[in-house]
Amino acid sequence: MGALPQLTRGGRARRRAGFALPSALLALALMSVLAIGIHSMSSVQNTSVKNREAAARALLLAEAGAVHAAAVLRDTLSMYDYSRLLIGSDNIAGTSDDGVVAGYGMSSTLAIPKTGKAATGGIYTVEILDDPGDPVPNVLVDGNSRVLMRCTGITSDSARVSIDVVLGAVRFPGIATDKDLEISSAATINGPCGGIHTNGNLTGGGSPTVATQASATGTVSLSVSPRYSGQAPLEIPDLVPSEFCAGADYTIAGNFVLSGSTAPGTYCVLGNVSSGGDFGSLATMKSISIIATGAIKISHKIFIKADHPDGITLLGGGDLDLQADGGTEGLVYAGGHCYISAKPVFNGQLVCKSKPDPAGAIDYTDQNLISGDVTINFGCTGLFSRRRQMGWLQRFGT
Repeated sequence: MGALPQLTRGGRARRRAGFALPSALLALALMSVLAIGIHSMSSVQNTSVKNREAAARALLLAEAGAVHAAAVLRDTLSMYDYSRLLIGSDNIAGTSDDGVVAGYGMSSTLAIPKTGKAATGGIYTVEILDDPGDPVPNVLVDGNSRVLMRCTGITSDSARVSIDVVLGAVRFPGIATDKDLEISSAATINGPCGGIHTNGNLTGGGSPTVATQASATGTVSLSVSPRYSGQAPLEIPDLVPSEFCAGADYTIAGNFVLSGSTAPGTYCVLGNVSSGGDFGSLATMKSISIIATGAIKISHKIFIKADHPDGITLLGGGDLDLQADGGTEGLVYAGGHCYISAKPVFNGQLVCKSKPDPAGAIDYTDQNLISGDVTINFGCTGLFSRRRQMGWLQRFGT
């Protein structure tokens, strides 16, 4: 065999030099691809972050629109029913202001124009639409006391987000008690919400007339139609008198007697309340609200309407004992039980929480009993029927 070629140091160096250039070019190519990938990923991530940030700003604008619109519908436009809100200020269906929160004599500060309301970082628009769960087919006629507010936020850099907010109210009846109710008279409950409900049994030998229905979580053995037993309970709020005394015109430290010389205003009574004489009429009611920590007993023909901003006429922490043919306009509420005799007229709600008597309250009754031919006229508007947010959903793809 011939001798193997001998590699010199120079030969090894020349061979290494032959591989160096392709290796370097490959490394540069890989580094270029890596750099381009990093740049592309950074660009995509940066765009994604910007999009998310813009969407967040748009969502905040949409939520601002929802808060604004809900406040206007609960306050400034509270006297307009849901159907009117659907057809707009001109009260004509099928026109350009259908569902627009503008007009109605509102100032530009309160109104939300169809083109949008300017806000920090953009604008928001609000459109009032019929609630999808409404049983009435006509989308401009309300049938369930609920509407949908479609609120859209649009940022100055054109990001857009919409949310749907359901605004509505639980329909509260003209008479509601948290325990058994006995009616032994021919009471009359009128109006769109002229009904009776008790979280207990509805009994008695009377024959009341209701505009809607009489219902109970227990049984309805009363002669009334229509009537429904075994119904779901109605949540009756527990109103604490002291929480409604802020801004009262007068604070009485002790028991108080309501009479014809009582000045108009809201009275916060830290004790029990009674009456001391007849005054007023259904046509000439005096603006007086009584909020008492104890019981309230009215044994004279007095006629009063709510002075309190929440529409409260009588609110007691204890029992309500009403024994005269007077009249009220607004909410009449007892933290304890209610005993109603004679023939009073209530233009509003009668609500009896039916709790035990608080300390210091006179115990007038331990049951809810209506033995007089009371008349209640209730049109659904009251402290417990206020419009409130009942659902919230973001609309994706907007």
